[in-house]
Formats: sequence, C-alpha cells, structure tokens
Amino acid sequence: MRLDLALVIPVHDDLPGLTRLVGEARQSGLFRQIIVVDDASPLPVPAMEGVTLCRLPDNRGAGAARNAGLDLVDCTHVLFFDADDTLLPELSRLTEHLAETPNFDLCQFKYAQSSELRHGHWGQPDYDEAVWAEAGLSLARHKVLSPAQRHLIAQTANYPWNKICRTEFLRAEGIRFMEIPLHNDLAFHWRVLSRAKTVIASDRICTYHRVHTGRAHLTNRRGHERLCVFDALDTVRRELAPLDPDWHAAFAAFASALVTWARQGLDEASLDRFDRLSEQFFENMKETGSPPARSDKF
Repeated sequence: MRLDLALVIPVHDDLPGLTRLVGEARQSGLFRQIIVVDDASPLPVPAMEGVTLCRLPDNRGAGAARNAGLDLVDCTHVLFFDADDTLLPELSRLTEHLAETPNFDLCQFKYAQSSELRHGHWGQPDYDEAVWAEAGLSLARHKVLSPAQRHLIAQTANYPWNKICRTEFLRAEGIRFMEIPLHNDLAFHWRVLSRAKTVIASDRICTYHRVHTGRAHLTNRRGHERLCVFDALDTVRRELAPLDPDWHAAFAAFASALVTWARQGLDEASLDRFDRLSEQFFENMKETGSPPARSDKF
C-alpha cells in the first residue's frame, strides 16, 4: 500500500538539478503526480515524460510557484521539493507507514543538510537536532505529536521540503505560501503546525538539502530583500494571536532567533531600516506575549 502523493517542484534556471530530481522521483515510484512549475526561467523548462509542467509568464518567486503547483494537485497528499534537493530512500519507508495512518494532516520528517556534511556530520543542523531531542523525538520513527511537542517542533527551521501535507487540509484552511522574495515558506511552516489536527513526526532522514554559499543565490541575499522577513513574521504574529500562550511563547523564541540570524552580514545600507523594523516588530509582539530574549539559535 502506498500513499497517494504528489511532488511539487518550483524551478528557476536550474535545468540540471531539475532533471536529476525528476529522474529520482520517477525511479522511486512514490509519486502519482510530479508537478514542475517553471518560474519564468530564461531558458524555458522543456516538456518531460510523466511530468505536469506549468510555466509562469513572469518570475514571481518560489512561493508563487509552489502555490501554482498546489492548485494542480489531485493526490490526497503533497510534498514540496526544490530542484536542487535530493530524494533519499528513507522516504519510501516513511510513506509506507503513512499509508497506514488515516487522517493525518501533516508529517514532518528529518533532513540532511550540505552545511553539516561539510563538517563531517550527516543530518540536520544542531539547532534542529536540539529541538527534536527536547521534544523527546530523537528516535521517533513514527509518532503523533502532543500539543507540547508541536510547540517545540514549530521552532525548527521553516522549510517546506521536510513536510508531507494532506492536500484537502491545506485547501480547507486556505494555507498558501507567501509571495514575497525571501522567507515565503515561513508562514506556511507555522500555519500547518498550528492548524493541523494530527501531526506526525518521523526521525527518518528523507531528503538532502544543499545550502548555497554564494551571494548571487537568492536565499543568501543580505540587502533590502531580507527586510521582508518582517512581513512574514508579522503575518504569523497576527494569525497566532487567537491561540493559547504556548504558541505565542514558541513563536517569540523562533522570531528572536531568526531576526538575530537575518541581521548577521546584512548590508550596511540596510541596517538602520532593519533595526527600525525589528524594534517595531518586537513592540507588536507585546500584543500576544512577552517580548522574547535574544538568541543565536540560527
């Protein structure tokens, strides 16, 4: 028995990575649908066998591309990968278990990251491992999370490619990615974890994520694009406001760590604006809980 699973891949100007990932996905036999959203690549992605291809006329970013892909999903569950991610064999074992688990809205699994491999470690960064350990999930092959564990897991890095979501849950809750240059997956991360009725955690490492180091790569930009982190954070702050204080505390810790990380290496021309936005954001946090202590988690 297999999970009825779709894979959505946003791509912009990375045909080699996309071709490799699509090949892995087809060979795995795990996906009934493989959906590629070409975010207006300079050289358009060609048609590929067994792939639903959607081309956006303008470059709108990964959030918009994932949303366009989600609109095309007709499987019961969906997974979002980036074109440079690698599908690992443990995903097959995980989906076998999930196929026997009715009515789950979200499964968050572990990942391996290239920055860790460069230091001789296979797996997640220390900050995410520490959260899993604090939640008692270091050896959780397949575990339904308690509310307290969900508050903790929400403080892990906000990635889309370590989550399998039930499609109708996303649609019923109106859960989408933000369409901003950076941090477009931040709200998605908090929305799925705070709104899901049943969340499963698995310590199976199911994907390998490459961390790029060059400033030319969008996720490494340290100019004005980075300021949109406050758009994402303030959106989540407002959405969590009606929830219980444990969610406010978890988000406060997460936000403090992320803001500290985002400021590091920021272009000098953007620092004053960043600091003003940061001060305003933490003032607004008082509406939903005590302002958090600063952290160097990220």
